Amino acid sequence: MGWRHSDARHPSPQADPNLNTIHDDEVCGFASLNELNEWFEDFGDRLASAGFHVWEYEVPEFSYRVGKFGQVVFRKDAAVLIGHEPFKAVQLTLWADA
Repeated sequence: MGWRHSDARHPSPQADPNLNTIHDDEVCGFASLNELNEWFEDFGDRLASAGFHVWEYEVPEFSYRVGKFGQVVFRKDAAVLIGHEPFKAVQLTLWADA
């Protein structure tokens, strides 16, 4: 997963042209659950089985920056925790059963 998430579609904050860096008071996230699932694509089952959790925060507009491919960095001191739950893998439906 590390190698697949170090490419042009999954840049680190330092390599993302919209972010250029991540500051010491910032953490990484996503603007939506859909963007998180798109970023990690087919690794959902592995993340769920490894015990990953999804933490949801309310973040004021002045305290976040959005990267080129949906990742977000935000100031952790400005974020308010709304809740968290275990990561659930999203199963894509390619066709409906007849």
